[in-house]
Amino acid sequence: MIFTSPMPFGAAVQRLESKTPIAADLSSAEWSQMQLGILDRSFFSSRVNDIRTVAEMQSRISDALTLVRRDGGAFMDRSRFIADMRSYLGAASGDSGEITDLTSAGRLGLIYDFNVEDAMEYGRWMARQDPDILDAFPCNELVRIEHREVPRGYRRGAKGRLVEVPDESWPSRWAAAGGQFVGGRMIAAKDDPIWTKISRFGRPWPPFDFNSGMGLADISRKEAEQLGVIDPDAPAPKPQHLDFNHNLQSSIPDATPEVLSQLEKVFGDQIQADRDGKVVWQGQRLARLYSAALADSSVKWSLNLGEATPEAIAAASDLGVDLEGASLVIEADEIRHAENRHGAGNESRSDQRPLTSLDFQLVPHVWRNPDSVELGDKDGTLVFSKSLLGEAAIVTYDRQGKSGKWGFLTMYVKTKGGTL
Repeated sequence: MIFTSPMPFGAAVQRLESKTPIAADLSSAEWSQMQLGILDRSFFSSRVNDIRTVAEMQSRISDALTLVRRDGGAFMDRSRFIADMRSYLGAASGDSGEITDLTSAGRLGLIYDFNVEDAMEYGRWMARQDPDILDAFPCNELVRIEHREVPRGYRRGAKGRLVEVPDESWPSRWAAAGGQFVGGRMIAAKDDPIWTKISRFGRPWPPFDFNSGMGLADISRKEAEQLGVIDPDAPAPKPQHLDFNHNLQSSIPDATPEVLSQLEKVFGDQIQADRDGKVVWQGQRLARLYSAALADSSVKWSLNLGEATPEAIAAASDLGVDLEGASLVIEADEIRHAENRHGAGNESRSDQRPLTSLDFQLVPHVWRNPDSVELGDKDGTLVFSKSLLGEAAIVTYDRQGKSGKWGFLTMYVKTKGGTL
């Protein structure tokens, strides 16, 4: 994949950054059973329940999309992502070649390919929602854009020959979803629901399945009319991004006690209820607060991130501080304060890097599972630190009177070699 600008598809970068890193010991099949609304807002890898590893992957893929390395290193392409992640994971010499092995080049390559393709294709899809483009190219065709040794719909038979498995092929999938064939070609209007129906992930852009080599080709109005896909002078398809977001929101389950209880058994307090009574990732709530706080200085929202864990209580107790029953509250003003001191363009120390939205999404993990807890410089403050993304996330909390609540005071990130 070749990038030609420092920020290729701002929407692609936003797409990746909209995802919350989630750690859970779920298989690929189990993840696919999650409802679209919460699945689509998560960055995960099957059978990976270490938040450090998941966040590391997301951050390095973000480096690839923006052409900017947070550590100042060389461009993060596919091969470097694989090499860096194998080093991070402490992979043994050699390569097992097993897709179930997180350190294998094959598994890491799939993670990179899927997330980069998803982000970039989303960017292309958004760009194509321009009314003039939709009028000039009102249809898509499902086509093969990448070679596969064993295409979907085939399997290896005797002596390595390809044996057809018709029910698993893309034409079969297309037909099962109600798609019409045009001279054997899979073509439909861009706003046709067929595009989400054929997708394993319920969205109208590629990839439509894991390790898929299928993509979309634009079909001009002239060709679409000649093929009879649309009537002459038919109106252009309507831009879909608003409808898609609406459908995504409506697919998020209601946060009934039963639903929350079931999800908390798997995800713990990574899952929460939002103000609309819907299930949402806790990191997603923080990402929304972060965006709103920076966009509008009058925003005064706050979030309760839950009570201190036994691990945090024990660490604070050694310092003579009682966190039993204490809960953490983060406010929009505090996010703005931290961003003004340590955000992009504001971080003055060479051994610290600017804060990002992802850093704030990881604040709950620092609160719940700190690597260390120390007394702050001011009375009534505690400094929690946790190694994340190969760096140290340092968060200072302050006691808010006798209420039992603690507030987020500030945050910064020490780079490798930085002194605490």
